[in-house]
Amino acid sequence: VAAEDGHVIPLGGGRSLRAVWAPGHARHHMALMDEGEGILFAGDAVGVQMGGGEMYPTIPPPEYDVDAALTTLDVLEGLGANRLYVSHYGDVADPGEALDLGRRAQVAVGEAARRAHARAPGDLDALRGAVEEAWPSDAALATPEALLRWHSFGWYDNNLLGLQGMVQREARVA
Repeated sequence: VAAEDGHVIPLGGGRSLRAVWAPGHARHHMALMDEGEGILFAGDAVGVQMGGGEMYPTIPPPEYDVDAALTTLDVLEGLGANRLYVSHYGDVADPGEALDLGRRAQVAVGEAARRAHARAPGDLDALRGAVEEAWPSDAALATPEALLRWHSFGWYDNNLLGLQGMVQREARVA
């Protein structure tokens, strides 16, 4: 079934999940809300937890859009979830705090990417330095497990390529 925003998926026993369009991370991205239980499955919209560390934004190429991501976080916050799960890796202790952290992180890295692109278009090293200064990855990588996952999946490089793609698209439109 191709789900659209608001599509209801019956689970049985009177429970269901409502699909919530959640672009920003990617145009096709959806979150799922179990309204009966107050559980939000946010996918990658809020960020990732690498294991023992704080949330870190997920900004993959080729479709990341910081403005759409921030709008999505507002929509997800408006759902009033009392429990939140992210795709990587699991439950979040405080949904409100996680959404706020996700918002602050995406604003910081989005603005840093735009500044870096204005100074040095296409320079991935300048982008890396600007992003790391704006939102250091240390807090997300506080454990050996987090570092292993981070490097195994190439999260940082993917995030940089997602940001680079975003600022290049914005420059073409401008």
